[in-house]
Amino acid sequence: MATAADILFGRLVLQGSLLARRQLDACMAQLGDRPLPKVLVSLQMLDMPTAQRLARIVAQRQFLRAELVFGQLLIRSNLVSRVALREAFEIQKKGGSRERLAKILYDCRLLSKQQIESIIDAQLLELAEESARTLAQGFEPTAPRPRKIPATLVNQRPPSVEA
Repeated sequence: MATAADILFGRLVLQGSLLARRQLDACMAQLGDRPLPKVLVSLQMLDMPTAQRLARIVAQRQFLRAELVFGQLLIRSNLVSRVALREAFEIQKKGGSRERLAKILYDCRLLSKQQIESIIDAQLLELAEESARTLAQGFEPTAPRPRKIPATLVNQRPPSVEA
């Protein structure tokens, strides 16, 4: 059964003109419980270095998407300012994107653990819905629809910062 990562991987394969759509569809029918990159390598339709490179791109995009959704939820919840979020993204970028945005904001005392947990709950729901849309769309992506912030997160205040 295909996963959202398989669909995203397939989109990259098509965008790079590495396979024709009908070839990719035939491979998708052979997935079973194996990920698409492994199927394509086993069928010698992609070499291992290319499959690994594309899989890294998919993983990187999924990580960045999760961080972006987390940031959007923070802004919509009025938990951090756009300026503070931008600064946190800069810190993350300078660190090679190894540290999660939530940890950076927690370390800066801009978010409490409880607020982070609430945002992560909302983030997981949004990412699950996005994955379901990705699976439904298949290899033909459409524009994402805007999301409403859960009422439980609206107007939560950041923790007080001691001087």
